[in-house]
Amino acid sequence: MFIDIVIPKGNEEQFIQIAKELGTEKLLFLYNEKPKEIKGHFSGQIVTKNPGHKAIFFSKGSRGLVENRNVKFHYGFEELEKKDSLHHRRSGMNQVISKLMSEREKTMIIDFEKYLQGPKEIYIGRLHQNLKLAKKYGFQIAIASFATKPQNLRAANELKHLIKSLGYHDLAKKSVQTLSQALEE
Repeated sequence: MFIDIVIPKGNEEQFIQIAKELGTEKLLFLYNEKPKEIKGHFSGQIVTKNPGHKAIFFSKGSRGLVENRNVKFHYGFEELEKKDSLHHRRSGMNQVISKLMSEREKTMIIDFEKYLQGPKEIYIGRLHQNLKLAKKYGFQIAIASFATKPQNLRAANELKHLIKSLGYHDLAKKSVQTLSQALEE
């Protein structure tokens, strides 16, 4: 089962309608403040500091929150640094964060909306670096559209093909199922 992540602005019903047309069974609505309850779907919250209680929390690529036991899902590592170094990629991940992600059973989520918005060659290079680290250290990878508008939603196969195009066929198949397995626990 594929669960997609969206960031609504009061247009939850439009997201649900388009998701059904694309074959997405459930959505996870992500909010900056306290999440709303939507029947038949999940809700989560984006955090920037230590949350005190348990819920579905997402952090935007921060080592401090990778170490936090309440935050299981992390995204946006690729956009932490503005420019790459002359000698290496600044993909937001390194061996220390990768090892922490693996040991603490965290999940890195690939943000497809950022791929659509920014310079693709930089994002693809950084994503490739992070996928290489994921394969080496064995932490979970998921992919989601992170759509802010209903028309930006994508089907699971479209999202999976981004990872396949980088040569990670084994990670691509798992990436569309990882989120549903983690949320069902």
